[in-house]
Amino acid sequence: MNLLKSFLVVTTLLFLTILIAVAVPDKADLGPFVATFDMGVPAGSYQIEINPPTQLKDHNDYWLRVESNNGLLGKDFIDVYIDDYGKTIDVSTNRLNEILSDDMDMWKSAAKIEYVPVASVEGRPAVAAKVINVTSGETNSYEAVFSPDGVGNSGSIISTISSFYAEKETNAFLEHLQIRRQ
Repeated sequence: MNLLKSFLVVTTLLFLTILIAVAVPDKADLGPFVATFDMGVPAGSYQIEINPPTQLKDHNDYWLRVESNNGLLGKDFIDVYIDDYGKTIDVSTNRLNEILSDDMDMWKSAAKIEYVPVASVEGRPAVAAKVINVTSGETNSYEAVFSPDGVGNSGSIISTISSFYAEKETNAFLEHLQIRRQ
């Protein structure tokens, strides 16, 4: 009977250790915003960096980076920019496409841009693109633009996400990302 109890204790401890190592949602406090996400990778395999807000001409910019600290993943990271306009602005698909297109201009000479026809972040309409290396044919990065508070064509926040993680981790991040005003 003691052998059975020992086996059950060891099995339970092993199971709990595995549960602790699996992916768990994470949270970042960015002043007036909180961002929650799930990378779909074990906790502790990345770190979160937050820069102070930057006041620009027509909005405040908040920035969050999720960066791999696992040598196997190299320098993988995701940048999340939150542009808070503080008033109602155009967040239509056309406007989001303009922002994405402007961001993609810097890649056009060295990469192929593949726009993703139907995209969503946080269950909200988004526009997205893959940046593909023309030499290797490999996808180097992903970018998505959406409005976390958008209703129809109006909102006060536009968020841009640039990911240099693999597609699996990027998709998990985008699927679980939530940005809320506190």
